[in-house]
Amino acid sequence: MLHLALAVVAAGLSRPATEFSGKYVSGTGDINFLGLLDVAARQHSMDETEYQTVAQLYRGDWDGLMEGTGWNAWWTQNSYGPSFSAIPFMSDIEFAATAHSNAWWFNSIGDNKTAGLTHEGPAPDGCLCDAAIPCVDNQCCYYKQGDGNVPRHDWTIEETLSAVVIQAEMLLVSRNRSGAAHYLPLFERTAQLLESRRDPNDSTVFLTGPGTNLLAPSFGGGPGGTRAYLTGVSVTYTAALDRMAELATFVGNASLAAECRQRRALNIEGIAKHFIATSPAGRYFVRSKDPITGLRHGVIGQAVHGYFEASPAHDAVALRVVDDVLAEEIMSVIDSLGPKIRPNVFILPNTDAGGGVGYDDMLCGTGKTCGGIWEFGTWVNGGVWSTQEARAILAYYRTGRASLAAASMKQMTTLFSQAWQMDAPLPDFGTRTWKTEHTLLTIDAFGVGAAFIRGLFEYLYNAESLVLTPHVPDNVTSIEQGFGIRWGAYRLFISTSGMRSSGIAAVTVAGTALPAPYFNATAIVLQYSMLPAPTPAAAAATDSDVSIAADDIDVHITFVKNSSGVGFESDAVPSATVALSAEDLESLAPGSPVIGWHTSSASLVSANFSVGNGATSPVVTLDASGRRAVAFNGVATALVSNIVLTSNISIYAVILDEGSPNMFSSVVHLAPTDRGLSVSPINCAQGNPVGPQPCNLSDARVLAIDWIGSTDAGWRNISNQIVVASVSYNGTEAMSTIGGCSEQPTEQPRHVPSAGSTNSIAVGSRCDGYGRNFKGLVYSVQIFNRTLTAAEETAVVASMQAAHTVPLVNCTARPRPKLDCTALHAACSSAAWPRKCGLNATETLRLNTFLGKLTTPSLNQTLPAAMARAALSFNQNYAARCSGLVDGTIAPLINDAANTASLVDLLSASGNWYDGLANVMRARYIASHDPLAAAVVAAWVASA
Repeated sequence: MLHLALAVVAAGLSRPATEFSGKYVSGTGDINFLGLLDVAARQHSMDETEYQTVAQLYRGDWDGLMEGTGWNAWWTQNSYGPSFSAIPFMSDIEFAATAHSNAWWFNSIGDNKTAGLTHEGPAPDGCLCDAAIPCVDNQCCYYKQGDGNVPRHDWTIEETLSAVVIQAEMLLVSRNRSGAAHYLPLFERTAQLLESRRDPNDSTVFLTGPGTNLLAPSFGGGPGGTRAYLTGVSVTYTAALDRMAELATFVGNASLAAECRQRRALNIEGIAKHFIATSPAGRYFVRSKDPITGLRHGVIGQAVHGYFEASPAHDAVALRVVDDVLAEEIMSVIDSLGPKIRPNVFILPNTDAGGGVGYDDMLCGTGKTCGGIWEFGTWVNGGVWSTQEARAILAYYRTGRASLAAASMKQMTTLFSQAWQMDAPLPDFGTRTWKTEHTLLTIDAFGVGAAFIRGLFEYLYNAESLVLTPHVPDNVTSIEQGFGIRWGAYRLFISTSGMRSSGIAAVTVAGTALPAPYFNATAIVLQYSMLPAPTPAAAAATDSDVSIAADDIDVHITFVKNSSGVGFESDAVPSATVALSAEDLESLAPGSPVIGWHTSSASLVSANFSVGNGATSPVVTLDASGRRAVAFNGVATALVSNIVLTSNISIYAVILDEGSPNMFSSVVHLAPTDRGLSVSPINCAQGNPVGPQPCNLSDARVLAIDWIGSTDAGWRNISNQIVVASVSYNGTEAMSTIGGCSEQPTEQPRHVPSAGSTNSIAVGSRCDGYGRNFKGLVYSVQIFNRTLTAAEETAVVASMQAAHTVPLVNCTARPRPKLDCTALHAACSSAAWPRKCGLNATETLRLNTFLGKLTTPSLNQTLPAAMARAALSFNQNYAARCSGLVDGTIAPLINDAANTASLVDLLSASGNWYDGLANVMRARYIASHDPLAAAVVAAWVASA
């Protein structure tokens, strides 16, 4: 993998530690995995300064979450992955805000009368929304996806079903009986809509038209935009029926539960009959089937419609619509597709039908004929959607692919989360953001972290039980989750010890051993009735819209084997494909020309680097500290060898730049790919690589990643300093480091053109006639014919630093932004959403006074109290982040405008939660008959 300097992993050059202690996760074993879990948990907290959090999406005047800044509504499919994944561990205010936003969909449920915001006539009864806002004059819901040829679109069917899955899951998690009584009749109306779509000629499948899939409107329907059988509808309806059946059982409606299960059986029959195809890797799902012609779409390698559709496949695995055998086959097929379905770690909605079109059956045509946002790799046709990625991660965990889940979380963290660029969708096959603003935030982007947490134990909620299915990787030998898992009146704090693959040996709940019949080697069944009796306050809170009281219960899982024999990431230095060391030239006296520089004995390739055509010899030298090096003059010195390498390359070099004359002055250059490790003077690092401009000798020199058309430049001044520099290429991504610390803004890999193989390596020059020659000392070079793991990179850098006595680099010592924290807080401009202003002195005083008047535990354990604490926390987060940016303890973003925007975002969140608190006091609690609500309102009024 590329070097990704995660802030969550402690820096260090010795053997990687096996103990991790984060804000919300601690444990032993793979600290990188544990650190990523901690980042994911931090994104759902109220006291975070380095990462964006879900609570920043709260809109106070609507008392709910927004899809994102600039996306002023709440979407079903966009929130599907993140909401479903996060429900078990949401904070109280996030849970409430999500429920309020979900209610906008159901408040606007189709009734055969109301036309939505797309003005396409009245929506059928039971239809929900693509997106919704709080209702204003019945114009509050998009019953159809609003892009493309909307009049020809069918209603938003699968998105409606995703809304049912989310809301039903929330009710099972909270065990809210009054909520279940309210929502079950609404769910039944949606179910009746689906039942009306069963094919009269085959009741096991449903007829739906264009735009009825989750990533609408990519589904073009049957021939000429007619209705067809869509696999996703059958899969998501089945998941909804599963939860409806459990809810019905929970409230004692046995007949409804039985009806849901009967309908589920029909769905499964239809899936088996119409949607399963086979490949050498196993069985998988097609996307759809034309009912008249029988032609199936999404059959891998078929002459037409020969793409693979990912969403219904991994959703069926993640939501347990299919059994374990078929689940494994489906995921094996996905694995077999390799970069066709996961070109940049994240999963795509679909592979290419051929010729770079992606889909060849959209309502508008193919990706190429439709053009624009419909092109393959951009939007719903092959673009990356974090909401989908979340569900893929759940499928990874279920089928023993935790490493893929970790890779996804790492990709999201390093490319987008650390940069405050949590946007959606991600075009160019998941390599860049949709918008170009200083900070970006959408609910979709939280799906990756949320699923990374949920998938670890799955959390299968039923009417009276909760099933835990641990999927902890074996190189994590203990975990302690410092956040509670929601279940009715309880918050479960789960910990494990030992190797998961060895099987579950024992389980304790609240310190008491769980009897053996309630667990086996792979799963644990917790019965609600067997838990300690809840306190009255916690029991009452399950049906309250004001109390958030809950009882904490510890659950510890012990696996059969302990950590002995577990393989952790090794710190062994890997063997380089090409290794050069100036120490091998000890027979040459200082000042002697280097006619040939042979690879070291440890090099996998034995080769000699000799003076290139038209070049002159560099010379051996000893630096001021007596270290042996090869000196290149920046004019004509170069050494070349014909060595064949693949396109994935990692280059490490110990160098000391002494004023390289031109941009992209090559230390190591690979031909004909024009990739390599270069040095550029900072004031001409953004010029035209084909015709370099002269650079001043006094300019700072920085590391640069070379490729045709590159404008890359690092930020650390490496002039006249001995450093370990590296450049790594992995497909269409590249990273550069100094001393193991990233040179890329906020550790984001560079997107680079794809390249073929290398057949020639030059040291000291680009050998292109443009004077791009390195001036300085080269102590050693190591080239690997692959990208390295993080542990391997740490080991390589450490060994090179030790061999040449290279000073360590402080990874957090970046250029500090110049910020006036007090002035910025005072100068913000208020707006309705986002507010963009923090708390003023009067608001801060009122919040503190209000909290001071909540003198009993029952008053403190209320939603208004939590909202007040959130507002104050975000104000404090602003102050902590601003001071951290100024003093260098928090890594800055790409520029001062982004740093300022991140701070304004925190101020905005603070103000939004204050506005929300004032709003709910007026709109909800002041008229409540709940004595607890009345007491909270009295405290709020008295605090004015």
